[in-house]
Amino acid sequence: MWQECRAAWELTRLRVAFRYHWLAGLLSERNSPEEKKYIDMLEQLLQKAAYWVKQLPARYSVCAAGRLCRAGRRGCKPPHPSYRFGYLYPAVSLHFWRRESGQLKEGRWAVWYQNTWDIPRIKGLW
Repeated sequence: MWQECRAAWELTRLRVAFRYHWLAGLLSERNSPEEKKYIDMLEQLLQKAAYWVKQLPARYSVCAAGRLCRAGRRGCKPPHPSYRFGYLYPAVSLHFWRRESGQLKEGRWAVWYQNTWDIPRIKGLW
């Protein structure tokens, strides 16, 4: 329990630092040495966060499937998220951290840039 709380605290602390440096890089001049300094700091924070994510136990998918089956919903089929690779994929892979870092590096701000959601599927079109 203590290790999980410590990892959660460290990840939260790193996320705050990541967001601070991301915003500072966003406010700096494009392609400046100052922006490069912030991008380098984001990469360091990402590496530290990846270390802490690996410390967390990976038991979510079994628990979720069990809870859905006990609730009697969906006939004990696997969970059906709006994206096909599971609810914890963005958290475990630090997807949104990497996406924000990539946005700052490449200057791409489109809605579809590294998007994880399948919008037609969310709307129920299939």
